[in-house]
This record gives sequence, C-alpha cells and structure tokens, in this order.
Amino acid sequence: MGWYNAGTVTATNNSGTITGAGTAFISNIRVGDGITVAGSTSLHEVTNIVSETQLTVSPVYGGTTGASKTYAVVPVQGYVQGLADQAKNVILTFGNVAASSSVNALMTVTGAADRLPYFTSGTTMATTGITALARSLLDDGSVTSMRSTLGLKTAAVYDVVGAISSGGIIERGANANGEYTKFADGTLICWFYQTISANLATTGYGSGAYNSYNWTFPVAFAAIPALAVQAVIAGRIIFCGQTTGITASSCGCFFWDAYGPAVAPMYTRWLAIGRWF
Repeated sequence: MGWYNAGTVTATNNSGTITGAGTAFISNIRVGDGITVAGSTSLHEVTNIVSETQLTVSPVYGGTTGASKTYAVVPVQGYVQGLADQAKNVILTFGNVAASSSVNALMTVTGAADRLPYFTSGTTMATTGITALARSLLDDGSVTSMRSTLGLKTAAVYDVVGAISSGGIIERGANANGEYTKFADGTLICWFYQTISANLATTGYGSGAYNSYNWTFPVAFAAIPALAVQAVIAGRIIFCGQTTGITASSCGCFFWDAYGPAVAPMYTRWLAIGRWF
C-alpha cells in the first residue's frame, strides 16, 4: 500500500493541527498512521481525523509555519494487527459453533434429494422425505396461496355449521313452528312434531271422523315446497291429505280416521323440503 500524499497541507509551528487542501483524510488515513510534513524532521502520529481536510498529530509540528507543504502518510502495522484481531474473533466464533452438539449432529446427516433434516433429540438428527408439493406449500407466503396450492375451494374457509349469511355451509335453527336446516346450495328442510290434544270429532266420509290443521313453516321457502305428513292416533296411522292451502310459508292438512271420532291425543309429523333461494 503506497503512502498517501494527495494535495498539500498547512502546518503551524508548535501546533498539532494539520489542515489539508485537496485532501481526503477520512477516506485514506487511520488513527495511528504516521505522517511526515515538509519542514519537520519528525515522524508524527495521527491522533485524530476531524474531516477530509483536517487532522491532529503528535508530537506537535516543529517546523516553519506555512501553507502548500508536501506531506506523506505512512500506513503502519496497525492495519495488520487489526486484521489479525478480526481473524482471531472469526476463528473463536466458528470454533464455538463447531463445538456445538447441534452443529455436530447436523454434520452426521447425509444429504440427499427430497430429504429434510430434523432433530430426533438435542444431539441427534435424521432426515425425512419432503415432496415437491410440500416444498411448494412451504414456499407459499400466505394462507390464500396455500389453499390454492392444495386445490381447496372457497368452502375451505367457511364453518360447516353456522349462519349461512356469515359463510356457513349448513345452518340449523328452531322456533315455535318447528326446526329447519338450510344448506348453502339453497336446499331447505323444515320439520315439526306436533301433539294435538283435540279429538277428531267431526264425523263424515262414512263412519270416520276428520279435522284440518295448519302448519306455519319455521322458515319460509322461496316457492311451494314438497310436503309429507304423518299422524298416529291410539297406535294406528290415520289418513292425512294435503289441503289446497299450501304456500311458501305455511300449509294445511286434512286428517281422517276411519274408526270414527277418535280419542286425543293425535301425534303428527310434518316435513317440507324445498329451496330457500
């Protein structure tokens, strides 16, 4: 490395301040370097670098005060010593790493294509297979990207059971008119178990007895649904006939017992299947 001597300097007798012109002290000089200045027979040590055009030295300049003086900066052994210190630190650091049982465990693993190392204990490791699909999944930066990699559709982010308005796939509910299940595809199923305490007291249609009852669906359909009704009195199934009063929100049914006026209760089961949109 050559001696730095770009530009000129101004030096004052009995002063440690050296001022440069056309110099770049910070970029080219280090504290500890030696410097000679015209007019002085001493080799001065650079003690501080203030700027690209000013530094201080020791001992003070002993020559004649003046400007435009030539100078030369001597790079000293300090560079080599600093490099040696840094090299020592690197060696110590990597020496500690090499002494680590975890690092030594990794050194015992033999690499192979599509294999991933993992710890089986604090000091031992093994490998397991990792497929191209697994790598592409690990490479994804978001949950959305992962779902795309796995080929999952929008249903993957919805609750299976929950309010469909909030993204659920199946919605269950109940009220005084019965129970229902809504499906995200538009299917709606309503059902109602009703115990009727009144007798079928109206006689007619031969020796039988009959009456009519209505059911308001727990959730309205988008159109008239399919309807199934069953009724049991005293352990026997009786005739159930749909009336003409069925709508998207309610229906009526005609019940007839061939045995005549029946003794209550009558147990009815109503089922309607259709669409809610």
